[in-house]
Amino acid sequence: MTHNLPPRHLLRAALICFALALGVAAVGMFCAGCASSTLGKSLNVTVVASATADIVSTRQGLAAGAVEMNPLVGSSFTKQVLFKAAGVGVILAGTQAIEKDHKVLAHILRATASAVWFGAAIHNVRVIREMR
Repeated sequence: MTHNLPPRHLLRAALICFALALGVAAVGMFCAGCASSTLGKSLNVTVVASATADIVSTRQGLAAGAVEMNPLVGSSFTKQVLFKAAGVGVILAGTQAIEKDHKVLAHILRATASAVWFGAAIHNVRVIREMR
């Protein structure tokens, strides 16, 4: 896919990825038993990747002239990053808290969050393509 983003938007996208990766690393450092299974660890990565895809595709859409439909976030870059980072944090911390006793439920929650955010990213890309 080609895009017409100015370099500053690419830099912001890279910074988002970096910030989310740091957040996951921090969570991992403070919870040694976090996501004890290989599937749990993979789903944690998928949660972060899907959230990042949603943010990046949203920024691309806004740069192309689309409008953010979530009234809680709006088009503010800072609000979008904080909102998504909070969502990722809640999913990762919540699933860590229940994983010992409810491993399957923890996996389902991670997979559901990932599906929702990847779905939003796919929708954003479709909107961008329709605008061109």
